[in-house]
Amino acid sequence: MLRAAFLLLFGMGIAVQTLPARAEIAGHAEVVDGNTLKLNGQTLVLFGINAPSMHEYCQTRRGETYPCGEAASRTLKVVMQNKDVVCTEKGPDHRGVMRVICTVDGADLNRVLILNGWAVAYREESEMYLYDQRAAWATREGMWKSIAFRAEDVKGRKP
Repeated sequence: MLRAAFLLLFGMGIAVQTLPARAEIAGHAEVVDGNTLKLNGQTLVLFGINAPSMHEYCQTRRGETYPCGEAASRTLKVVMQNKDVVCTEKGPDHRGVMRVICTVDGADLNRVLILNGWAVAYREESEMYLYDQRAAWATREGMWKSIAFRAEDVKGRKP
């Protein structure tokens, strides 16, 4: 049956194109902030998540501020443990910076940040981490210990 379908398509002059494989970038990465890495001289942004920048602060329910940007970056460093990362390209963002899904020893770094509550799902890019975000919220992990966030609220908080 598959052969018949191929012959039918081929006979009609319809070209069947396979999707190109996404490029992978691998090596030792430097953490810039909670969702940005430098790898082989290239800046990479973790796809589908939004985390506070290195020098951003979050606010507790009591109005106290704490360096949630540092906590997000520290979590990423701990998970990476100076090991090589493998990043799959998802395409550039609006600034031309490559968006990626990165793994260390098979663990999805994007998902780890979400599950630990130091990033939120960035719905404008993807909904693939929403379930993980709900799990982190339910257990009050990371930023979820303090106040409720929307992805657009994570960026821009200063002390």
